[in-house]
Amino acid sequence: MIARSQLARAVLWLVTAVLAIVLAYAVFRGYLGAELLIGFANGVLC
Repeated sequence: MIARSQLARAVLWLVTAVLAIVLAYAVFRGYLGAELLIGFANGVLC
């Protein structure tokens, strides 16, 4: 059986990981939108 402190620590890590994933997704959607990616590709390829 998992001790209560270990369970709380696991839940804390899980919540932290989910928040980090959501934040990374928001940053990716905000700063690496379609227009920026297309403009970057045009700048590199042309």
